[in-house]
Amino acid sequence: RWPEATIWVPQLVGADGRDEVNYSWPRDAWTPRTGAAEGPLCVGYACAAVMLLDRERMAPLGFFDPAFFLYYEDEDLCLRVFNARAPIVVDPSIRVVHLSRGSVRGPRPLAAEYWRGWHHAQSKIIFARKHLGAEAGDRLLRRTLVRAWAHVAVRALVPSPRLLARAWGRVQGLRQLAGR
Repeated sequence: RWPEATIWVPQLVGADGRDEVNYSWPRDAWTPRTGAAEGPLCVGYACAAVMLLDRERMAPLGFFDPAFFLYYEDEDLCLRVFNARAPIVVDPSIRVVHLSRGSVRGPRPLAAEYWRGWHHAQSKIIFARKHLGAEAGDRLLRRTLVRAWAHVAVRALVPSPRLLARAWGRVQGLRQLAGR
């Protein structure tokens, strides 16, 4: 129905059947309205849990950047598509169940939380460096590392093994980036 679209995405729904808002506009481009779409619309960002990409339209823009692992890869891709003024279309009549956080579950939940924190923190900084510049990325790295250490301290005082594992993963991921 939309031959000019570069990316198509469905409406994601949680395991409970409720709509997830899996799309928006880049934060500095438009103030999004809340609530789910009532019909097909163009957006500036969509979650990559399910995407159809037009290979021909995507080729000059590039596909997923291998520098990102698990987080921010969709924001990077969509920002490049949005900046090229190429349409990203959400069709809420197509619904797909999304098992949120399914990529970070497993038989070792604390290890999964650790790696979730690690990769999320690293990808956040990689994204900032790529799109905002090295100086802005390094400032964000320093601020995020201070916050991550604060979260570790709080989780040591108010125990939550899951959140402590995630906070420690953030610290370690950021420390590794700071050493590069």
